Amino acid sequence: MKTAILLIGFNRVDYFDQTLSSLEQNTSAHECDLHIYLDGGPRSNHPGLKKRIQDSTFTNITVVARTENWGIGRHLIDARRVLFDEQGYDRVLLFEDDMVLAPSYVQTVLNIMDWSQQYNDIGTVMAYTINEDPLEQQQQQLDQIIPTNRHFWGYGMERAVWDEIKATLYGF
Repeated sequence: MKTAILLIGFNRVDYFDQTLSSLEQNTSAHECDLHIYLDGGPRSNHPGLKKRIQDSTFTNITVVARTENWGIGRHLIDARRVLFDEQGYDRVLLFEDDMVLAPSYVQTVLNIMDWSQQYNDIGTVMAYTINEDPLEQQQQQLDQIIPTNRHFWGYGMERAVWDEIKATLYGF
């Protein structure tokens, strides 16, 4: 499946660096196309973020640097529109600029997305845990899902889901 990673940034170079560094440690991330969307405006820090991007171990990075501040909602809607509708990606993994990912995070989310293909009521998937059970008990729960809509953190979305929700989001 044609897969894109979408990393968003604005002005926090130190956070962005930690997120991009953790993505670089994810072997599976290098098998995806990396798209970095930088929101703009007077408080943005495009020079600092672009310096870090230039030093990345990823090749063929696509950077979209907005001149104005679009705000997170409009920024994300447009990025998904471009990636799904214009560039034809089958799935997109979205990361904000304040996440530190485990080295297996990208592959884990891709595996969950593959598994979720058998269902028609899963909108997004992520490997963020809200399970407060002790570790020993969690290790016995590896085949369980925790359905939630509480927080979208480093999630993956399929094109079919985007096709169902985009008309509503375009209203914004």
